[in-house]
Amino acid sequence: MKNNILLILLSLCFTFSYSQVRIGTMTSSGGEYWAVDGATGPATSGSTSVGQYSTYSNSGFTGGTYIGYGAGYDGSSTTYSTAVGYYAMYGSSSTSGDENVAVGASALRSLTSGSYNTTVGNFSGRYNSSGNYNAYLGAYAGYYNYTGVYNTIAGYGAGYNSTGSYNTAMGTQALGNQGSAGNNTAIGYRAGYDVTSGTHNTLIGDTADVSTGTASNQIAIGYGADAQANNSVTLGNSDVTAVYMAEDSGATVYAAGLNLGGTALTSTGAELNILDGVTATATELNYVDGVTSNVQTQLDSKQATITGAATTITSSNLTSSRALTSNGSGKVAVSAVTSTELGYLDGVTSAVQTQLDSKQATITGAATTIDDTDLTASRALTSNGSGKVEVSAVTSTELGYLDGVTSAVQTQLDSKLSSSGNITVGGNVIIPDAGYIGSTSDTDAMTIAANGNTTFSQDITVSGDVTISSDARLKSNIVSLGSTLSKLLLIDGKSYIMNKSGEEKIGILAQEVQEVFPELVSKDANEMLSVNYQGLVPVLINAIKEQEDKISRLEKLVEQLISKN
Repeated sequence: MKNNILLILLSLCFTFSYSQVRIGTMTSSGGEYWAVDGATGPATSGSTSVGQYSTYSNSGFTGGTYIGYGAGYDGSSTTYSTAVGYYAMYGSSSTSGDENVAVGASALRSLTSGSYNTTVGNFSGRYNSSGNYNAYLGAYAGYYNYTGVYNTIAGYGAGYNSTGSYNTAMGTQALGNQGSAGNNTAIGYRAGYDVTSGTHNTLIGDTADVSTGTASNQIAIGYGADAQANNSVTLGNSDVTAVYMAEDSGATVYAAGLNLGGTALTSTGAELNILDGVTATATELNYVDGVTSNVQTQLDSKQATITGAATTITSSNLTSSRALTSNGSGKVAVSAVTSTELGYLDGVTSAVQTQLDSKQATITGAATTIDDTDLTASRALTSNGSGKVEVSAVTSTELGYLDGVTSAVQTQLDSKLSSSGNITVGGNVIIPDAGYIGSTSDTDAMTIAANGNTTFSQDITVSGDVTISSDARLKSNIVSLGSTLSKLLLIDGKSYIMNKSGEEKIGILAQEVQEVFPELVSKDANEMLSVNYQGLVPVLINAIKEQEDKISRLEKLVEQLISKN
């Protein structure tokens, strides 16, 4: 008797998705029930309802799942929606939205016609009525969003007062007082909290915010950064004393005008660069400190002539970068010698020609005389069969490759590994990003992608244990997977033949896994899909726990039924 009852209950458990099943009672005054495929409304194949008053006044739903007290209580014509939690997607008599997901107490409780919304967290999207394409994650996230669309909100109380659209908020109370504002981005604790009706603002950092609730196109980046005006960028708070851009290599800053300490500069960039001739340094700019009138005027007022024995020299007499000499009349004249050429004399201690004449003009000994007409640029010099010096075909660069060689090069080369030998490495083997082991045409080779991932095209055999780092201290935002059984039932184990090797294998198909667990599927450069089989372990653990819980509850129920008999 006990075994027969158990078989009946198990049969009901594994066939609920194809037929309507009710366990318990349901009355207008309330009662405990467990219903599958609808309780009081017109149940449709593929729908599930579990919990007191779940879908109690629902006039019809298709392909939906409603779990919890009052979940989907009052609605009509909804399709493919999921509500889990106390009064989740409670709705109204006019509820007609499709493909919504509400997880948490009172999540999407006021829904009427909104569709394609996803809310996770108690009271998330509480007053969303007709808003579409919204995503809310966290308790009270998007709490007062009535009609807004295309919002992405994550964090406790994030987007709390939002009625706007096209907003992105991440962080506790980010855009928490948003009102009708739209097209805003806020990332960080209470980032953009003061935004009410402003638009197109970007606020990144702990408490980064706008100058006023109606601000437009304000950008504030950094802890406590408060934007100053519309169409402006603010970096950091009042404690920031310096801004570095491309510190290692320098950066170019483009601006139509400059303002220093509240005073607008009237000088152009070209005028400022006159301080250097090309680009002015900070030190050069500081030379202007203390100047109280036009610099050119002050320069023009200075002495315009060189007095004494010299004649008057004006700018029209000078040729650029020439040395000044005295002529036969003792007057200052502009010579043909440039200032650069004159600089070559720096360090000369005696007559230049005398020093030149003293230099050796030939290579003595066995060598012949060589002048600049005999030499080819950057060639090594050798002695020929007659003991004369000649220019060889070996370049100086090639000759430099011999630096450090301690024995015959060919002997050393012959001692190296042949193409058919083994490789013994005493140190590290470093393969650059996007490198490979094997020929470029060898599909069996091990390849290393630019992101560091390694792909093996054939089987890997390991004699010892394979372990994967899984210390909790290496992880953050740890959340239980929860129920996985329903998704796991959509994956089917298969046997198959590998196209390349012809081997028979057993496994699963990546496309099926991708439908329910996309985070376990990756794609290579050839668009081929791979499955993280190790990642299926926690999925299987939770599914087993879920099955075990169901079996335990069924066993208790069987025991109760047997005791009554």
